Amino acid sequence: PSYSHNGERIAVKYASSAVLDLIMHVAADGSKDEQVMFPCQFGFCEDLSMSSQAWSSQGTAILFSYAVPGEPSHIEFVDLASGNHGLWLGGGGGVRHAAISSDDWVAFTASPSGNADIWISKLDGTDRRQLTSSPSADIEPTWSGDGSRIAFASNRDGYWAIYVMAKDGGVPVR
Repeated sequence: PSYSHNGERIAVKYASSAVLDLIMHVAADGSKDEQVMFPCQFGFCEDLSMSSQAWSSQGTAILFSYAVPGEPSHIEFVDLASGNHGLWLGGGGGVRHAAISSDDWVAFTASPSGNADIWISKLDGTDRRQLTSSPSADIEPTWSGDGSRIAFASNRDGYWAIYVMAKDGGVPVR
């Protein structure tokens, strides 16, 4: 699950044996829930895996990662006001683990060369750049509250640990 930046809504992936993965958003107090997206809207209803829901700073859009077996993972967007949805980023070795800062920068994991690294982009898809290039896996980025730093998991020292780096890159610190 993922809280909206104002703390009023929660995006959550829901799955049961009767219902395939779907994205819901609910009031933080549990009083109202609303289905945002169901995978059949994208033309595939089986073997879909969704993860990492992330809210835009104004709470008007949600990004989420999904994968279908045998294909690279993608990041999709859903505009909550219009219900429009589509591909935000895909291709290469796959993209996943989207996290959105309070000023609408997106940190995500991408593997265009086969190795998972941390990348950032503006929410509109511009200014995309790679922040890490370790031969080890760098995954699951998350933003500091003020959007100045990114924390992520990495096995660059031979075991999994948390690293932090500036939004503009630099040397990650464990």
